[in-house]
Amino acid sequence: MRLNCIPQDLRIALACVGNVGRHTMHSSYREDIASLASEEMFEFFATFARFEYAMKRAKFLEDSRTKKQKKDGDTAEVNARANWNTFATLVDKSLLSTVKKCSVCKVLIEDPAKRHRVTISGEKNFDTLQWQDADAPQSVNDLFLQVRRIRNSLFHGEKSVHSNRDAELVRAGLHFLDHVWEAIHDSDSFTEFVDAFDYL
Repeated sequence: MRLNCIPQDLRIALACVGNVGRHTMHSSYREDIASLASEEMFEFFATFARFEYAMKRAKFLEDSRTKKQKKDGDTAEVNARANWNTFATLVDKSLLSTVKKCSVCKVLIEDPAKRHRVTISGEKNFDTLQWQDADAPQSVNDLFLQVRRIRNSLFHGEKSVHSNRDAELVRAGLHFLDHVWEAIHDSDSFTEFVDAFDYL
């Protein structure tokens, strides 16, 4: 189940230039932003976002209370964050073998998304930005971590339409989410998630 209507809306939102309300905005600086990403990148980002939207409403949420609050059983108002780890533990473990057989997803296993690291020394001397190799996924949870890393890199500007590898990773991430949907959409454990995912 792909979010066919979202990429276009998202693309327009990112690429639009001109007036906002009564004020003329200086927007020429971003007039080429849309050319830096493909339709597939927008679709992956929007699908990932919808997953998190549905996860929150299905109560796949992190317990962000402090250790003391948890220990004391205190009620606390915290930021709502989707809990991908809890979600992943309920997905059938056969998803790993399904992904390994998928030609589009094989990059997630054979050449997984790298970690972006920085070397810090002294008093906040940020010396070196570098990409660090990641271990090959050994579990469904590891696969979800891979796709979250791809999303984070895309959101923070580290993915480009001009890079074949970036395009390959984003395509693999999108197909992985498709496989997840196929694995869970008829499962009783994900009824609330599936209901919340629907736009209708």
